Amino acid sequence: VVTLTEGRTINGRVIDAETHAPIAGAHIGMNWVMEPFAVSGVDGRYALPGWLGKGVNDLHCVADGYGRAQWVVDGDVHDFELAPGDSVTGRLLGPDGRPVAGAVLSTIGSVQRQGQQICSRSGLSGNDGRFLLEGLRHDMPHTLVAMAEGYGRYLLDFDPHPEEAGTIDLGDITLPEGRTIAGRVVAHDGKPAPRIEVIL
Repeated sequence: VVTLTEGRTINGRVIDAETHAPIAGAHIGMNWVMEPFAVSGVDGRYALPGWLGKGVNDLHCVADGYGRAQWVVDGDVHDFELAPGDSVTGRLLGPDGRPVAGAVLSTIGSVQRQGQQICSRSGLSGNDGRFLLEGLRHDMPHTLVAMAEGYGRYLLDFDPHPEEAGTIDLGDITLPEGRTIAGRVVAHDGKPAPRIEVIL
């Protein structure tokens, strides 16, 4: 017999921190992975059912053009006030100078301020190698991570846009040529050990 515990519903509004105008289409989710999540309506209101507070103690909120906000749950009602976020752009090139299309890009920000505050965004490079990631928190530095088949993983640290939120142009980024590491997994007696996962 499996007994399910009835969860609480967390609700509130998502608004612009400067104008206090409602923000529609914002995603409000549990923990940094934001699953499950709710979406704010045209009036900025949201309702997220199923909150238990076990294993997860915070909600996160993201919306286009704004930096991520998070809240350690201490009640059933919370309004998220989102501040305009930074954007980061640039172009990915291979060692031969040709654009790298379809690369997976992520930005990761993390600081310790009354607990861990995080921000992350992801996307793909276009056919011309260019990329644009929006909605980065303006109050923390980030690391850009670029991954593309045939190239080595590339990491680049960058600071927020000077003064108010804006677009950070990283220019041309040349990805390193990828290498392949090969080998053989054997047991203690020297016999081959099949189906062993090898992780770099």
